[in-house]
Amino acid sequence: MTARKSSFSHALIGLLLLVGTAQSQAQSLIPGMKSGASSQPAAQNKPDADADSLDAQIKTIQQRLAKLQSQSLQAPPLGASVAQWAQYQQLQNSEARTLTAHVNALNNLAEERRTEEDRAASRNTWKGFGQKPPYAIELADDWWAQVRRIGREIEATRVEQRLIDSMFEQEKKNLKAAQQAKRQADEQMQTSDDPTQAAHLRWLAELATAGNRYSENRLGLFEALRNLREETAANLQTQQQWLESKAIQASRSLTFSLQERDRLLARLVEQSHAIAQKTAQAEKEELQAQTALGRIRAQLATAQPSAELQQQLETARIEAEVADGRISSLRLLNYGNSLMQQAWQQRYQGMQAHDSQNIKQTESMIQDYLARMGEWRSAVRADSDRVQASLALLGTQLAEWKPELGDRQLVERQYQAYQTRDGLLRQNQSQIEQLEGMLYNWQQISQLASQELSWTSRLQSAWITTTGAIRAVWNFELITVDDTIVVEGREITGKRSVTLGKLVQVLLILVLGLWLTGRISAYARRWMLKRYAGDESAALLWLRLASLGMGIGLVVLALITAHIPLTAFAFMGGALALGLGFGAQNILNNFISGMILLVEKPIKLGDIVEVDGIRGRVRDIGSRCCQVQRYDGIDMLIPNSVFLERTVTNWTLSDQLLRFSVTVGIAYGAAVEKAMQLVREAVTEHASVLKVPMPLVLLEDFGDNALQLRVDYWLDISLQDNSRQVGSEIRLGIDKRFAEHGIAIPFPQRDVNLGSREPIRVEMVAAT
Repeated sequence: MTARKSSFSHALIGLLLLVGTAQSQAQSLIPGMKSGASSQPAAQNKPDADADSLDAQIKTIQQRLAKLQSQSLQAPPLGASVAQWAQYQQLQNSEARTLTAHVNALNNLAEERRTEEDRAASRNTWKGFGQKPPYAIELADDWWAQVRRIGREIEATRVEQRLIDSMFEQEKKNLKAAQQAKRQADEQMQTSDDPTQAAHLRWLAELATAGNRYSENRLGLFEALRNLREETAANLQTQQQWLESKAIQASRSLTFSLQERDRLLARLVEQSHAIAQKTAQAEKEELQAQTALGRIRAQLATAQPSAELQQQLETARIEAEVADGRISSLRLLNYGNSLMQQAWQQRYQGMQAHDSQNIKQTESMIQDYLARMGEWRSAVRADSDRVQASLALLGTQLAEWKPELGDRQLVERQYQAYQTRDGLLRQNQSQIEQLEGMLYNWQQISQLASQELSWTSRLQSAWITTTGAIRAVWNFELITVDDTIVVEGREITGKRSVTLGKLVQVLLILVLGLWLTGRISAYARRWMLKRYAGDESAALLWLRLASLGMGIGLVVLALITAHIPLTAFAFMGGALALGLGFGAQNILNNFISGMILLVEKPIKLGDIVEVDGIRGRVRDIGSRCCQVQRYDGIDMLIPNSVFLERTVTNWTLSDQLLRFSVTVGIAYGAAVEKAMQLVREAVTEHASVLKVPMPLVLLEDFGDNALQLRVDYWLDISLQDNSRQVGSEIRLGIDKRFAEHGIAIPFPQRDVNLGSREPIRVEMVAAT
């Protein structure tokens, strides 16, 4: 019933599109007619849903149709031209067809309602499948196939409904224009004072009335068609929901036995054997077609070219092409059959386990299959369109045959060859439909199984998905490097991948190893500096070399553990060299400078050095810089390269003895030798001053205000590194002894001599 109504609706729409030009032609013959007028259409109300009201509408339209068909005007009326009269008759015939189509639409609407009542009764009386669960898988597939079939009918109905809605809106505009034309014609007829034009104006008014009536009838027809499509779509949707509930019920209690699987696979194997036999026969026919084509080409090469030979060559080429296409189609059929066998196998295996991970894999597998089906369908459709175009062209030539087209039998052979090819392509399309149907059934059942999973299974699925994503990121390949191994004297070169996971392993091993080697190095540093006191530079050198070796060994260990070949460094050698040449130039320079300082020992731990005006004691010689502590307690970090590139004063290079000086002034006239003796006593009695070399007291200079005495003395920096405190204590001793013996330390004095020859006059002036 649905198929009958669908075909009828397609024919009806085509008819309406043909007769729809009648009104526009009528409007073009009416003077003064304009479109776009604003008036309400006369027939916009939907018919009542009541059956009696529907029957009344059908009877009314049938009466109007009978009255219209009874009119038999043969000659044009007074005032009408021949063209206008012909247009009027065409409007009458179109109106009759429109009314007939309207009656049919209303009858179909009534039939659709009766059909829906029957469906509702069937749904209400349905008690089950008639067998106990579990149900066979073919039963569930059959119900899902019916659900898809109804879905396609709904989609087709929606397409027709959109087309009818578009035509309905256009008819509303046409009706407004027809109503405006009718009003203008009536106005012209009523206001005209010319008796000679009265008959013509009456005729034009009648023609406008006919056009207006025709537009109203078409609008009513499309309204009926809209109602029919709306009810059809709604009823189909209800039926689809009912069928879907049955399919779901069957799918929830489903069984797929081994015997059923074997039976399906056996049937597919038989089909494969039949296809193989047809393929073998097609290969023989293709060889014969190629042989015939080669023979005709040889004749064309040796004989005089003619239209007949050219047509024979074209026919042979088409037959050879079709024979080759037949083999391709049969191979596609065999491929599809193998794909169907594989899908049934995997479907059987998937239904044996209903865990979340298996369902996820099943859904992914179905999507892959459907993607392949989409590509296959596109290829077959493109080939089918090409063959259909050739069939249409050859069919037109055969239907309207002309002698100048050549040999008719050759064209018929071409047509027959393309028909054979078209039949095979239809088989390919049918197989695609069958396989897609099975895949969609499988997908629906899998989705139902996924919805019925417990929350523990869902959590497990989420965990598996998360771990899978992490695993995918962990195994993400960054680069590939060549790896060559020697097996039985032969070099075998392969590829090794460097993944993100391997890189993370390397980094973790390096971080942990560097932390461990740092702890070991710190302990070894303390032990060796204590064990090799006095030769700290050698100890630091061996520690530095050991740390470098452990670092290289740690890198090699990390690469071997992560299965990254050492040839990866060859791949990164250029980038590494470029980085060292620019970004790490200063670091490498200071590292090498530190090694040189430890080997040549121009400075050692504890040395007092002066560089760039900074004086202090060397506390550490690191890989990049040296730590120098100034006498004010501030630590300075000086790059190692500075000690090699600039002038450096090492006060303790050869020994730990340093000479210091204290200067003091005595007044002119004081006992110089006594003062020198007192200074010597103050220095030699200090416990930190070395006796060898002995302190040396010197009269250094005759100053402006005093005699300058200087004493030089030596200190062992390893025993006393606070030379400023020693100097302060010596000065206190000198001051004490000078005070006891009456030796004054003068302050600065200056005599001012005036060069005037006469005495300076001094006057006392009272303040004013």
